[in-house]
Amino acid sequence: VTVLIMMYYSSFINFEGNAVDLTDTEKEMITSWFIDVFQFREYDHKSCILSSKLLYDYNKHGQKGNDFYTKCVNGKNTFSIVRTNHNGHVFGCFLSKPLIKFTDESQAESMKMIPDEKAFLCVIRSSLKDKTPELFKIKGQSYHINNAYKCYKDAGPCFGLGDLRLLLESGNFNDNYGKWCCFQGGISDNVLAGGNDLQPSSMGAVEQYKFDVIDMTTHEI
Repeated sequence: VTVLIMMYYSSFINFEGNAVDLTDTEKEMITSWFIDVFQFREYDHKSCILSSKLLYDYNKHGQKGNDFYTKCVNGKNTFSIVRTNHNGHVFGCFLSKPLIKFTDESQAESMKMIPDEKAFLCVIRSSLKDKTPELFKIKGQSYHINNAYKCYKDAGPCFGLGDLRLLLESGNFNDNYGKWCCFQGGISDNVLAGGNDLQPSSMGAVEQYKFDVIDMTTHEI
């Protein structure tokens, strides 16, 4: 985490270049989630600020998974802010570990799991009347932590065992995995997608909520 020691206190991360025009209140909320996840003490919170750097913009750098991977592979502490096609619905996803740098072009080396005890998903601005902004931390068991992130060289952010998939050739979705989810809250409905486009999964009986990405920016924190 990039920490700047300052003589004054700033209440939020600015997320320069974010494409969804986050309000100050939303920035403060997201910043509080980072303070929670990184377990900063009250003294740390008041004596430093978290900074961010734009790594990837969906509408400027390309809309394919490899475009995301190329821009973000050398980053760390990456936070993606995503707006879907469902009435301005906005969610986020965070990986504290760096992406895998693939060197082998074989199919066997096209995907690797990244364990991460600080990974999280979140709803920032919900299009659903019964949903409010919410943080979903990774579950505490080693099984879930070890399956926090599935890194592809030709895909966008992919969290858990189907919890969230972005910029895959098959589309964007979060699966109705229920108890198999790796993140707290179960992610067992359309809370991330923001709509009701439920479709059968190619993986079998599990269903998935499909959505289109309208805007997405990824920031190094």
